[in-house]
Amino acid sequence: MMDIKKSEYWFLDVVVEETLCFPALVAETFEQAYNRSEHGLKYSEIVNILDRLFRRGDLVACYYSSVNIFSLSTEDFVPTKEEIEAGIRDILPSPLWYKLTKQGAEHWELLSKPNWDLYIPALCTQEKDEGIDCVEAGSRQILEEFLTFQLAHPFQSVNINSIEWEILEPWEATYWKTLPVGYQLSYSVKDIPHSSQEDSIKDSAFSRLFFDWKKRNKWYTNPFDTTDNSI
Repeated sequence: MMDIKKSEYWFLDVVVEETLCFPALVAETFEQAYNRSEHGLKYSEIVNILDRLFRRGDLVACYYSSVNIFSLSTEDFVPTKEEIEAGIRDILPSPLWYKLTKQGAEHWELLSKPNWDLYIPALCTQEKDEGIDCVEAGSRQILEEFLTFQLAHPFQSVNINSIEWEILEPWEATYWKTLPVGYQLSYSVKDIPHSSQEDSIKDSAFSRLFFDWKKRNKWYTNPFDTTDNSI
């Protein structure tokens, strides 16, 4: 594997779990929206790095041609430098997105050394039952720990009788990673209204505990980040 620089790693890492729209790379709200540090690069630097990664074979682009961006897309392709810049500036007829190739994913894994047993994708709501939250993970143990936090949440009430477990064989952990086995936890939950200052303090304290738990169970390591908030 050829050497990957810190700036190049950033562009691989940001699309590990989902594809990314080019204009998002320069959005002022990027840090809040994606809960990660931004790249801090100029337009020309972004274009050059992306172009290098596309030419190297680590990334591929696509145009989503449906309002539901996850249901229909054009064929993957390697954009020109001009298309990359136009995509970032959002002046193309259709939004341009990018993602990892098989090679790019392999390069990211070699550097990041992920522990898939600890991986929990973002919380989702099952379409088959409205109001039912479901969480997937690489191991039942990490889901049991997650459930413990949900049951202890001061302002959410989990229906104990609604809790269900399912083994996923195989498990599509990400758009590029499929594992032999995964686990799914589903349950119904209701929010408990809170408005007082004391309630806000409780909520903040719980959030800190949950964040510390996620930090202790981080599923991969960013080799270039000394603070390492890759969780």
